[in-house]
Amino acid sequence: MSYLINKLKQLPFADKAIRPIYRAAVYAQRRKQALELLEGVKAQAEKTLWYCGDPQHANLGDIAQKLCILDWAKTFFPFHEIVRIPGICFEYAGKEAISYIESRLSENDLFVFQSGYTMSDRHGDESFHRLIPQAFPKHPVLVMPQTIKYKSDGNLQKTASAFAANSRLVLLTRDSVSYQTACEHFPDTFSALYPDIVTTLIGLRNYGDCDSRKGVLFCLRNDSEKFYSPSELSRLIKNYEGRMPVSVTDTTKTNLNPGASDEDLLKVVIDQIDEFAKYKVTVTDRFHGMIFSLIAGTPVVVLATNDHKVTTGADWFIGDPSFEISRAKSLEMAESLIARYLSGARSKYPTDKFRRKFYSELPTMLEKRGFPISGQNNCC
Repeated sequence: MSYLINKLKQLPFADKAIRPIYRAAVYAQRRKQALELLEGVKAQAEKTLWYCGDPQHANLGDIAQKLCILDWAKTFFPFHEIVRIPGICFEYAGKEAISYIESRLSENDLFVFQSGYTMSDRHGDESFHRLIPQAFPKHPVLVMPQTIKYKSDGNLQKTASAFAANSRLVLLTRDSVSYQTACEHFPDTFSALYPDIVTTLIGLRNYGDCDSRKGVLFCLRNDSEKFYSPSELSRLIKNYEGRMPVSVTDTTKTNLNPGASDEDLLKVVIDQIDEFAKYKVTVTDRFHGMIFSLIAGTPVVVLATNDHKVTTGADWFIGDPSFEISRAKSLEMAESLIARYLSGARSKYPTDKFRRKFYSELPTMLEKRGFPISGQNNCC
């Protein structure tokens, strides 16, 4: 049933008809939640880094991005207090959220937006994507690496116009398709192509070779981005069950508390990566399923989704001899790739080049764009 519902969500007429009804039904509850979360926001320092879009859901990929962004921000903006505001505060209490920031804003403040697949018609973070640049046109805004895809040209142009209102806004895109969209439709905004920030975890820990690993881990999504049907994927999985260790997981964890401490959330992320390190190969249609596999040194077969996010995101790694990763154009092709990785052994472990090459150099680029960098560029 969930597969059919997700397919229905992809139909433009259905989305336009259902979303307003759904939003009206949940508005009062969501606004109450937004105001409660906003009441818990405390900004007291003379210099503030406003982190907008603090995830309040159980997607481990988004949580990992958050933790990496905060770690990076603490390093290069050590004299700024980091104040976290969930996206729902802007989506359902935008006026109050902007008023709160205005009442505490200083000339040395800056804004950092949560990364991910948030630049789209259907994501709630679009609220602050538009509100912040227009409300605070003179303050630096860093939009961490995005997948960009809009169904409506009108929605795309609204965001582009909002970004253009702030000449100090820097937009990072995490795949070539999104970067092309930014260049074509955000001509007044400085854009750059950057890998997802969770890649900064690659190479920080050696998980060893694949000789002691067994079986296949399937990390599969269950949302509107899913391309293959549950029955098709079930047939693929059954090909390996009984012959070797097989496990099915997802980076969305229903029992995860997104409001837990950073330390507890980091432990969940590390435990998930450790799980990936137990297997000989991973098969995934999850963006961060792919990255978690590479962090763990596990070969990965990338399946198609209903958009370009995962398959073009793999461009950062395919062709690099330090990674074992392949795109499967079909499930039959996936089987042959799985067989290849099951019979092979890793000879090289990837280094932390994404951390060193991109995120240690990012502050230099931002400083040229007027960002108040105060940390040292020797952390990575």
